[in-house]
Amino acid sequence: MKHIPTFDQFINENLNEGMPVRGLEAAGRTIAQQIKGKKYTEADLRSRLDSMPISRLISDEEKEIIINSAKKALGLTESLVNEGKYDFMVGSAIQFNGFSYIISSVEDDLVNVMDSKKNKKSFRLSAVVAQNPGVDVKPKKPRPAAWNKGMKSDAYSPQEYQRILKGAISDAGGNEYAHDMAQSMIYDPGIRARIEKDYPMLRTTNQMIQRLQWDLEAYD
Repeated sequence: MKHIPTFDQFINENLNEGMPVRGLEAAGRTIAQQIKGKKYTEADLRSRLDSMPISRLISDEEKEIIINSAKKALGLTESLVNEGKYDFMVGSAIQFNGFSYIISSVEDDLVNVMDSKKNKKSFRLSAVVAQNPGVDVKPKKPRPAAWNKGMKSDAYSPQEYQRILKGAISDAGGNEYAHDMAQSMIYDPGIRARIEKDYPMLRTTNQMIQRLQWDLEAYD
């Protein structure tokens, strides 16, 4: 029969200076294996861990790794509705307890980091945010200037119409997507008015889009 070490034995066997994250996660799975089938809450897990003498030798952050690993193994974690939510934090520089780190990944409520010597550590997300306000706020990217910025409601002159279409094709790098461009540009009142003036026989929006597409393709 396979020997399953007690939780304290497992920690003692794996606890080195700066116990690796994988070892801590394995410790959590070990405790979960020992209590599987019993009704345990997160509070029970924390109480059990805190009651062990070995708990005095590991940091709060290391305890969190063990608890989270045990919760996952026991199915106590919530669905990963926030999976990928904090991916934008990866690569960010942070300060934690006076030391500098780079965030390598964010999993559940743990932030995995590396220092300048490639040493890996994990901290609670809430603790990281407390010491680095705003690090969990996704930056807003400025919207690029629209091709139709400053459009007017009356018809463009023929010269303006040609210049706008040439510029749109140039920006797109060719007329490969002329139809998609026409579908968007037809809602520029100045362009639509120009087409209505030049081609009064066109009755529907689809007919105007087709005409605009042909005009765009002429400027490749």
